[in-house]
Amino acid sequence: MTTRAEFLATVRTYIGTPYHHQGRVPGVGLDCPGPMICAAWAHGIKPREFDVTGYSREPDGTTLQSICDVHLERIDFAIAEPGDVLLCKFQQGAPRHLGILSDANPLRRYWIEAEGFRHKKVIESRLVLGGRFMQLVAAYRVPGLT
Repeated sequence: MTTRAEFLATVRTYIGTPYHHQGRVPGVGLDCPGPMICAAWAHGIKPREFDVTGYSREPDGTTLQSICDVHLERIDFAIAEPGDVLLCKFQQGAPRHLGILSDANPLRRYWIEAEGFRHKKVIESRLVLGGRFMQLVAAYRVPGLT
């Protein structure tokens, strides 16, 4: 079993990796599911087949969420802990972005995300949900983390 701290330590080594659509190579290029997928591979939590390719930059409304629903365990956001995955949407659009919660303190929640718009790299930033910009769609637990 892998601890949440070990999983997050691995994900943090990806910080600074450039954003690359469908990227799965830490240090070279990752997209938003990349850090979670690569860390799951690194810790043997998920097999190499745990991946999806061929998806568009524009969400179809179902693909990203169905991948999470099949491979992860859906949880209530109120019990989310560091290492859990958050699926989000922007404004009224379809779910199109995810990141890994790195600090669950309600006063200063942070997450690690492969951000492809402003920073164009993997960053750890304050998690700001609600309002007009980003809205939480679902929270998930990665099976195999303790």
